[in-house]
Amino acid sequence: TQMETISEVQTVIQHSVDALEEKRQWYIEHYEHVFNISLKPHELSSYENESLWLQTLQTQLEQLQFTSEEIKKTCLFFQCYIVEVDCRHINYLILAQVQDLRKNIFIGVGSRLSEKCQEILNQCQSVTKEWLVEPKTIEELLQLKNSIQAYFQIHKKKLHHQCASLQNYLQFFLKNDYISIDLLRKLQRVSKCYEAMNQTHLKEAQQTLQKTEREIIEHIQLKINTLFEKLIPKYVDKFNAIKTEFNHIDSLKNPNKLTHLVTMYEDIVREEQTVSHDAQALQIEDSFDTTLLQQWNITKEETQKLLKIWETAQSFQRQYHDWLKNNPFEMNYNNVENAYNQLVAQIATLLTINKDSQLLTQIQHQLQVFKEDSSLLLLQILSNKKLHEKDWKSISAIVGFDISPMVTSLNLEYLMERRVFKYAQQLAHFVTPSN
Repeated sequence: TQMETISEVQTVIQHSVDALEEKRQWYIEHYEHVFNISLKPHELSSYENESLWLQTLQTQLEQLQFTSEEIKKTCLFFQCYIVEVDCRHINYLILAQVQDLRKNIFIGVGSRLSEKCQEILNQCQSVTKEWLVEPKTIEELLQLKNSIQAYFQIHKKKLHHQCASLQNYLQFFLKNDYISIDLLRKLQRVSKCYEAMNQTHLKEAQQTLQKTEREIIEHIQLKINTLFEKLIPKYVDKFNAIKTEFNHIDSLKNPNKLTHLVTMYEDIVREEQTVSHDAQALQIEDSFDTTLLQQWNITKEETQKLLKIWETAQSFQRQYHDWLKNNPFEMNYNNVENAYNQLVAQIATLLTINKDSQLLTQIQHQLQVFKEDSSLLLLQILSNKKLHEKDWKSISAIVGFDISPMVTSLNLEYLMERRVFKYAQQLAHFVTPSN
C-alpha cells in the first residue's frame, strides 16, 4: 500500500541518516586533526562556524590541486559530517544537481513505482557506504577525491547513454514512418541533451529527456486513439472503456498500466480476427475432398499434394530465413496464428487417420514445422509496406488458399500499429521518475 511504501522509504532513509550521524560524531573527535581545525561539537550547529570549516577545507583542497568543481562537490560531501544530517545531504552525494531528494521520493510516492524509490535508496546506501571511510592521511584523501570524481563521471555516462538510447528510438520511428514531422523537433531536443552533457548540465539534460519522453508517449496515445475510431461496431463499448482508461493514465508514472491496456487491446483484436478466420476456415474446408475423411485413409495423390505444400513452404522459408534472423526488433507472432490454424488442422486430421504410415508421420512432422515457421513469415510479410502482388500469390500457393481477403486495410494498419504498441511498451519501461 501507499502507507507501507512510505514507511519502507522512511526506514531506509533513517538508517542512512543514523549511519551518517554516527560517522559525524566520529569525525568531530578524530578527523579535525587532519586539517588542524578545532571546533567543538556545539559550535558546529552555527552556520558561521560551518562556513569557517568549509573555508579551511577548501584551502586544504586547493593545496592538493583539486579543481573548483571537485572542491565544490567534496565540500558538499563533507557537510554530512559537520551539520545536522537530513535527506538533503544524502541527495548531495547521489544526485548532486537536484536540490531536495524528498522531491523524488516523498512527494507523490504512492503514484510512483515503489521499486524505483527503493532503487534510489539502495543507491544512496551503496555509495555512502563506499564513501564513509574517513581519510586519515593526505594519500587517503586523494584516493577519496578520485572515488568522488569517478562516481560523477559514471553518473554523467549513464545519462549520456539514456540520451543515446532515446535518440535511437526516435530514429527508428522516423525511419519506418511511424512518427510525424513534428517529432523531428524531439530529435533536435535530444541533440541539445548532448550539448548539455558537454557542459555537465545534468539537470537540464534530465528535464529535456523527460519532456521528450512524455511527448512521445502522448503521440503514441494519439495514434492509438485514431486506430480505435476505425474498429468494427461490435467492439465499440469495449474499446471506449479502454480508451477512457488509457487517456487518464500517466505512463511516466505507471508503465505497468500501459502494458495492461495494450494487452487488453490485443486480446480484443485477436478475438475479432478469430471470428474472421473461422469464416475463412469454412471456405478452406469446402476446398478439401470430404470423402477422404470417410475413407479413413489418404490417397497417394493427396499425399503428393501435401508433400508439395511443405516442400514449397521449405523453399519459401529458406528465402526469408536470413532476413528474419537479422531483424533486430522482436514482434508478437501469435496474432497471425489463427489465419491458417484451421488449414493445418484439416491437414493434420487427414494425416493422423493412418497412424501406421511412416511416410505420413514424416509429413505430419514437416507440417508442424511449417505451421510454426510460416506464421512468422506471414506476419513479417503482412507487416511489409513494399509487398508486391507476386508475394501474395507465393504465400497463397504455400498455404493452399487465397490469403488476399486477410489483407484488409484494417488488418494491415493494425499490423503496422502493432509495432507502435511494442515500442510504446518499451518506452514506458524506459521512462522512470529519476531520468
